[in-house]
Amino acid sequence: MTIDGSYYAPFLEPAIHKLNRSDVAIYAIDARGFDEHPSDSLFSFAERTGGLTFYLSNDLADSMRQALEDFKVSYTIGFHMPEGAKKGPHAITVRVKRPGVRLRYRESYDPSPGR
Repeated sequence: MTIDGSYYAPFLEPAIHKLNRSDVAIYAIDARGFDEHPSDSLFSFAERTGGLTFYLSNDLADSMRQALEDFKVSYTIGFHMPEGAKKGPHAITVRVKRPGVRLRYRESYDPSPGR
């Protein structure tokens, strides 16, 4: 993750952690149209927070509409931390038995206070 010669990868994990801790899903829109493939950071932020990346389109309104429509078919799953759970990040895995269902969800949670 380099922008104008500066290396920003060390900031990626803390940023994703803060987004997930705040229950924020990123829906990234690359508005450059058909010129280039979007940066890996757009994909990473979107995928790891449970959102999507829109690219290879000049239709910004359509990308916005698709992002908003995504919430029509979503729901929230909650759980309680077990007593004595260790501090630090924990992986999340969600599976369904229905064929053809696509899942998007954040990949981890962190029960540590104040992070």
